[in-house]
Amino acid sequence: MDERINEVEKRIIKLESDNKSVKKIIDEFVDYRNYMVKTILIAVVAGLLISVLKYFGVIT
Repeated sequence: MDERINEVEKRIIKLESDNKSVKKIIDEFVDYRNYMVKTILIAVVAGLLISVLKYFGVIT
């Protein structure tokens, strides 16, 4: 009986560590996604700014 209890405790500990690993991966993905969104927004704003400056003849 004690062996079964020890086995279950080991499995619980392993599942908890796996859960932490998955959470870490998800957090990294969310950070990466936020970084990509910011980068794309900066690129779009820069493109619009260049287009406006070309339209008004500031940049030839």
